[in-house]
Amino acid sequence: MRRGLSLVGVGVVAGGIAAVLFATAGGAGTTAAPVKIKVAASEFKFVLSSKKVAAGSTVEFTVVNKGKIPHDFKISGKKTKTLKPGQTATLKVTFPKKGLVSFICTLPGHEQGGMKGKFGVGVAAPAPAPAPAPGPTPVPTPAGDPSVLLGDPVAGKSVYATSGCGNCHTLAAAGSNGSYGPNLDTAKPSQAKVRAFVSGGSTSGGISMPSFNLSQEQLNNIASFVYVSTR
Repeated sequence: MRRGLSLVGVGVVAGGIAAVLFATAGGAGTTAAPVKIKVAASEFKFVLSSKKVAAGSTVEFTVVNKGKIPHDFKISGKKTKTLKPGQTATLKVTFPKKGLVSFICTLPGHEQGGMKGKFGVGVAAPAPAPAPAPGPTPVPTPAGDPSVLLGDPVAGKSVYATSGCGNCHTLAAAGSNGSYGPNLDTAKPSQAKVRAFVSGGSTSGGISMPSFNLSQEQLNNIASFVYVSTR
């Protein structure tokens, strides 16, 4: 009888040890819940509820477009779909290494307009960069004649496209039909006005237009393109 009881006792102890090992193994296999961060996109910036996580964290970004034109959000090689105003999307990203990670809006001209930043993984994220300084002062039109072109309209069409102007403006010559900003075919702005708005930005009429840090040559080219295309 004693021998039988001993064997039973050994079995109980062994079972207890196995249960502890199983529980420990199960605990080691669990993963931490993702860190949830909200991202508000608008013209032309991102606002994150938090810009820092620990290395090794998985983050679930909830991105909402609070602007009036489409935007997207890209970070660490992953990107949301293009979000129309009011739309929301989630993006789950794991950050295994310590360092700074860039995030941007990939739509043409939006990154240049200010939709970019740094996300800190195990380090503090830097403060947002100050707004770009106004571009060069527009060159006066020779002899006061507004019809004299100071730039190359053909080259200006390329500047218009790469700067993302078509996302906000309608211009038949560029094949763009943006509706956030003024319809350029209707407004028919002068070269001086185009240069001033592109280089200095604008908040007139409740519409926020970022300033673009273009060279004087690029400013003259895009102004000439818009001017000849709307006359």
